[in-house]
Amino acid sequence: MPLPLLPTTPFLLLAAACFLRGSPRLHAWMMSNRVFGSYLREYRAGLGIPATTKALAVVLLWSGIGLSLGLWVEVMLVRVSLLLIATAVTVHILLIPTKHRSLPPKGTTDAGDGGRAAVADAQEREASASITGRASGVGPGRRAGGSAGADGPPPPG
Repeated sequence: MPLPLLPTTPFLLLAAACFLRGSPRLHAWMMSNRVFGSYLREYRAGLGIPATTKALAVVLLWSGIGLSLGLWVEVMLVRVSLLLIATAVTVHILLIPTKHRSLPPKGTTDAGDGGRAAVADAQEREASASITGRASGVGPGRRAGGSAGADGPPPPG
């Protein structure tokens, strides 16, 4: 009996939570992944999920459940269980805040999230750099500003 289609997001969140505790290196990789890293960072920052992503998740969830119920699942207890699980997942998805994509006001760089996304991105880059030993643009013995120290070179003498 094939498994019904399940949304990917809960598994991504579960994997991120497990890697956070068990493997900081893999956690940093997940959070910086170009395909799904932004979803995880935005979710952790409390920014929510775009409405189109929510709608697609619910449609795919119910399509998979409907297909499973119609073609493969014959046991009534399993059918009821799948319907209850799908209903619970749908409620969970709908209760997650909806992320509204808005343009920042002219002359600003704030995307309307109070800077939470930028802070979350900076924290993830910092965590990734400390785990991998690499910081973008900053090498050993150098500061981000490119100077030798906060006060410049030591006085001669």
